[in-house]
Amino acid sequence: MKKIAYIVYGDLMTAKELLPVAKVLEAMGFIVTHIVDKSELERATLVLDEEGIIYSRYLPTSEDMPDVIVCGTNATAIDAQIKWTQFGKENNVPVIWVEDQYGTGEMIITRHVSPDIICTLDDIAADIVRKIRPSVNVEPVGKPSIEYLAKYLNKTCELREKVRDRLDVDTDSLIITLWSGGMAPIRVKAHIEALYNLQELTDREIVYLPRMHPKFPDKAKIELFKLALDSNPNSKDTSCWEKPDELIIASDINISECSSNIAYISAIFGIPPIMCLFPSDGLDGKQERIDKGYKDGLPPLVVTKAGWGARNEKHLKVILSSIMNHEDKMKERVRKNSKVFRPLLENTGAAERIVDVVENSMLARRGALR
Repeated sequence: MKKIAYIVYGDLMTAKELLPVAKVLEAMGFIVTHIVDKSELERATLVLDEEGIIYSRYLPTSEDMPDVIVCGTNATAIDAQIKWTQFGKENNVPVIWVEDQYGTGEMIITRHVSPDIICTLDDIAADIVRKIRPSVNVEPVGKPSIEYLAKYLNKTCELREKVRDRLDVDTDSLIITLWSGGMAPIRVKAHIEALYNLQELTDREIVYLPRMHPKFPDKAKIELFKLALDSNPNSKDTSCWEKPDELIIASDINISECSSNIAYISAIFGIPPIMCLFPSDGLDGKQERIDKGYKDGLPPLVVTKAGWGARNEKHLKVILSSIMNHEDKMKERVRKNSKVFRPLLENTGAAERIVDVVENSMLARRGALR
């Protein structure tokens, strides 16, 4: 009899992490059912539609009989994650959560339910889980969604040259890219306003690339993007760039929210990343970071000194000025301290390791029921 796996998606990144897992399961003979959160905040369908994946949006019924449930951990679209986790626990179906970032499985909004196993990026993420959820089994597995970037590790110069040629940017110019978060437009507005007139920080030419998160409604994206373009005279519109990850590698500094994967990718490639830790309250604020297990509210990138955390608008400018005017020294710091994150790209096979966790959880459950 074929085994049945339910894969539950919510946010954009859950789809990017879990779709490779689903494909491995299907190749092994599993029947895979794809389920997407009903919330208007979900963005998993952006990935699933592009891949031609057939999915549904229903919640558990008494007729459901999966052998295993695999959920992505979500920051916003959480209802399906919670309901299917509860269903699994009530019906002796193993439930596995797969984190896409440090601490996403430990957020307050999902703290009242727990899976059997949480798959984390690495040991750093595993330590966060153990602090918040000591009774849950933890398996460090890696990050399926970024492994394809490993092909650029020894070709960064070639890629940077290609991107700069297309953008018509001189090799001596500094590309500063802002990657907006997708949870709170008010935060993004604060970051955009803090990045006004970057040219005053250095004698080198600045090229500014503002990037708006696909989670935002079109109206918010348009308003924020216009504000960003107006804040610096030498700004470029890259909203239609086919492979946005190329821009991370081609930039000289990447600025993002602390809940973003961008900064970690940037650090792995030796490109200085800055995480905006302000405003200090609300979504992605200090208390939320503390609640999900960040030491002193600081993300692992900042704790390891593989990047910088900007406390406020003024501090962001101070960090930028320091990086711009001491570039070689700052890049060396990033290269040295980001080694702890390099296995995310170098140790490929994360999807297969997650599937191993899936199979082992099913074997363990069958053994427990004998």
